[in-house]
Amino acid sequence: MLAVAYLALFLLCGAGITFLLLPRVRFVARIWLGLCLGLLMMMWLPALTAFLCRFTVSAHLFALLPLGAIMCAAWLLRDKRAPLPFDAAEKRLCLLLLAVSLPLTVLTAYLHCTHTLSPAPNGTLHVGQSTYGDLPLHLAIVTSMRGAAFPADYSILPGTLLSYPFLTDTLSTSFMLMGFSLRAAILAPGILMSALVFCGYVILAERIAGKCKTAALAALFFFINGGLGFFYLM
Repeated sequence: MLAVAYLALFLLCGAGITFLLLPRVRFVARIWLGLCLGLLMMMWLPALTAFLCRFTVSAHLFALLPLGAIMCAAWLLRDKRAPLPFDAAEKRLCLLLLAVSLPLTVLTAYLHCTHTLSPAPNGTLHVGQSTYGDLPLHLAIVTSMRGAAFPADYSILPGTLLSYPFLTDTLSTSFMLMGFSLRAAILAPGILMSALVFCGYVILAERIAGKCKTAALAALFFFINGGLGFFYLM
């Protein structure tokens, strides 16, 4: 599918850039930084080229030009030092991510798929949380951005420039332009970003604590605390 291939290209380029520029950063952290960078570029670059040819598939194709330029710049400015090896500590960190981040991602994906924009037999969409006013605004931005000229207007207030931070919404629009349904275009970025948040937190906690068990406990307290938020202070 075009949307998946487009996303994969940006993620791979992001990882390539971090491997070129940050060889002395730990291997797993390098991959995580690269994936975050790739997703960030997929948000920004099509939005920039949309100033030339509206927010269309053409704008997304033109966005590959600055992406290539960034890759070339990273190659020219690459750090030629030997990269840090994938050693035993990195293997333990990978196991920690599989044990903590992966289950949290699966749980998040399940909750998204069962509670967010669930289709009903009459063709309507339902949510399992209070989103009055918020989700409709985001859905309006997502759908109105298809083919929109930049700078864009508020869809709910034509003639007024959109000042709301819209890059996460246009990311969903990008998925829609490339074949995703509205529901899938909302769920896919949310699940992907959740996975990156879980992994990033675990990597940070392991780096600060120096122990995998402590990092796992910190992640569980942070993400699944059951109202025990006061443990954050500890």
